[in-house]
Amino acid sequence: MKKIILSLLLAFAGSLSCFAQDDKAALCQEISNGDVVKKYEKAIDKKKTEFKDRLKLLAEVLEAEPDFAEANLEYGKLLMTVGRQDGDKFNYGPALKYLKKAVEVCPQLGAEPLYWIGSKYYVDEKYDEAVTYLDKYVKYETDDSKKLGKDYEFNSGQSVEMIKWSKFYINIKKNQKPFQPVPVENICTQHDEYLAIITPDNTQCWYIRTQPYNKMDSPFQSDKMIEVFTMSERQPNGQFNKGTMLDEPFNRNPNEGGPTLSIDNRHLVFTITKPSKEGQNTDLYTTDFVDGGWTAIRPLGDKVNDPVYWDSQPSMSSDGKTLYFVSDRPGGLGGTDIYVTKKQADGSWGTPVNAGEPINTTGNERSPFIHSDSETLYLSSDGHPGVGGLDIFYARKDDKGKWKEPVNIGIPINTEEDDLGFFVSTDGNLGYFSSRSPNIPGGKGGHDLYSFKLYKEAQPDAVVIVKGEVKQPDGNNFSGKIDVEIKSAQTGKKIDVVVDTTSGHYATAIKVSKKEDYVVTLKKEGVAFSSQLIEAAKVEEAVKKPDAPPVKLEALEVKEVKLGEQYTLNNIYFGSNSASLEARSKSVLKEFAVYLKENANIRIEIHGHTDDVGDRGANLSLSKERALVVLEALTEEFGVPKNQITSFIGHGPDQPLDTAKTDAARAKNRRTEFWIVGK
Repeated sequence: MKKIILSLLLAFAGSLSCFAQDDKAALCQEISNGDVVKKYEKAIDKKKTEFKDRLKLLAEVLEAEPDFAEANLEYGKLLMTVGRQDGDKFNYGPALKYLKKAVEVCPQLGAEPLYWIGSKYYVDEKYDEAVTYLDKYVKYETDDSKKLGKDYEFNSGQSVEMIKWSKFYINIKKNQKPFQPVPVENICTQHDEYLAIITPDNTQCWYIRTQPYNKMDSPFQSDKMIEVFTMSERQPNGQFNKGTMLDEPFNRNPNEGGPTLSIDNRHLVFTITKPSKEGQNTDLYTTDFVDGGWTAIRPLGDKVNDPVYWDSQPSMSSDGKTLYFVSDRPGGLGGTDIYVTKKQADGSWGTPVNAGEPINTTGNERSPFIHSDSETLYLSSDGHPGVGGLDIFYARKDDKGKWKEPVNIGIPINTEEDDLGFFVSTDGNLGYFSSRSPNIPGGKGGHDLYSFKLYKEAQPDAVVIVKGEVKQPDGNNFSGKIDVEIKSAQTGKKIDVVVDTTSGHYATAIKVSKKEDYVVTLKKEGVAFSSQLIEAAKVEEAVKKPDAPPVKLEALEVKEVKLGEQYTLNNIYFGSNSASLEARSKSVLKEFAVYLKENANIRIEIHGHTDDVGDRGANLSLSKERALVVLEALTEEFGVPKNQITSFIGHGPDQPLDTAKTDAARAKNRRTEFWIVGK
């Protein structure tokens, strides 16, 4: 955006010389040298005098009369129109000297010098001085309209914009962010590594690596460096390994990468550029991990991919239902915009919708990354207030689920170059980016992948990935349609969970900040109640560990409801040698009560079991008391009809599941069961 404002200033400066006065005007002070006055009048006559001649004449005038105020002003303005470009900046030479001289010798000259002095300071990136002069220009008071100049209205609009941007730059430079990037060990080499992403569970890093063509391990026929789609796995020591080239179906095209993976690492969307009638076309493709391998790559679908325009840089939400990507298709707000597509009931992706304002601008938006908290979006843009080309921003959703105005992530994270490909770790602590900047220490060569501690304000909500699986009674993974529900014990709010139909695996993201317990239950007709409890303390403990490993739950068993069958109620805890039910266990019983009321035909008994520590008689009594406490909680607290629970029985230590004399075996034997006695 800074370049846009500057280009407007330059465009106006280039045309301003056309507005120079044609008529003789009263001067600030009398110039006795008639020849000098004639030269000045000729110099400001745009109709009769060429631009280069006007510059020459004004230089001659000022050589003869250095204190000629109007000549100083006109010469300074003309110098502003011939600024030469030095890299990304413009050099306007000594324009400021003449503009300030005009004010010095003739303070009553009017408002116009203030505008040009402020403009000169602005393009020189001296923003405090720019604000001082431009603010004086905008607030200039006079009863004489000639002192404002005939372009005052246009110039005031320009000044307001430059003041706004100057204050932005002043603020962002005063509030520099902590930034100590380090290369990601083993991934960085002397070659390029870029377009990287770390899977939500922190176990894999997918990226592009360039390497010399090697006929033995690559399908490409090229003498140049080739792009290789690569994956590194995290090792027990926390570091990634050196990475290996992905086997088929990947690396069949010279240009593929930029991946995003579902939260369970089983569904991948990425970008491939292929030849087309128009030359080349970049589209989104997908593949699934089934039976230990990736399926054949297929296009994401005609609703998403455009046959002509560029579709790239995907990022998938943690629930796998929303995909953000970038496209330059017609109908956007700017050059490249961020679009959103939703997964349909049949598994296909729907017609994309432009993310709209405030995310997209009339400029370019790139590299969207939706964090696993589902409420923080990182992106690159040259349309929002920035310090260089494409800057990194973050945006958050408001209470109504709408995106708020993106916030510049700040300097020195953002530079005067294009900053792209930014993403954040699942726990929110680390930011990642690729760069080939020589100013970052520790680089191995070319583009390297770096990480750094992300400052608090820019962090998303920390989340922990929870993984589980659904198994059959024989221990094999369940395959087929089944639902898993995860519900907050405190609020009752449900978290979306997708169960892989081929493996029975599932995963979800849980926000650490909520500090809530969650109950995981199976939902399938004719299947017995099965649950797991996710405790807030366990989630908080996981996020404190290096690289925030996922919380792994014990398997949920799919057992058919059968008469006479017994089923364990997991996570039912009592005080030591006590029948006092712990509060956390009531979350499970509450969901069990829901199950019983939904299956009103079922009749059950509650059975209690203890371990073999202590007196058998005391354990028999304790197990019976505990079974009664569970029954009373279900009927009196959670509303299960009393006739649905026919009795309670205590078995003490007499029916162990594991006869080993170990703490683990005893913990397994201490349990609460329900038996089906009618259906």
